[in-house]
Amino acid sequence: TNDALRGLPPTESAGALRAMVEAAQAQSIEVWVVSPPPLEPSTGVSIQPTLAAEAQVAAELGVPFVDLTPALSSGDGHWLPGLSSDGVHPTPEGARRLADAVLQQVGLPPAEGALADRDQ
Repeated sequence: TNDALRGLPPTESAGALRAMVEAAQAQSIEVWVVSPPPLEPSTGVSIQPTLAAEAQVAAELGVPFVDLTPALSSGDGHWLPGLSSDGVHPTPEGARRLADAVLQQVGLPPAEGALADRDQ
């Protein structure tokens, strides 16, 4: 998200991601690439080019890619209601949905209990 907001070209962002994944793989570390969250259209920045570039890197390097779009967005770039207060960062509920999407992808149960306990 920060790369897109700073105007970094998706190819540069993807290059940095590739270097990180390859470094982890060289150390036999299991890697999952998680997409950036949505960015409200009011930011003037589309996250889609960055998301596509990151998905391509994950596919090329043979690592799972977790697309957060279905869990956090209505599909038109907007956050689902209540999941972001500023159009960039998740609310506590948005963070829960983000965590659950990642956990589901890697085959683990939702984190609702642990995250809910932390918020109290």
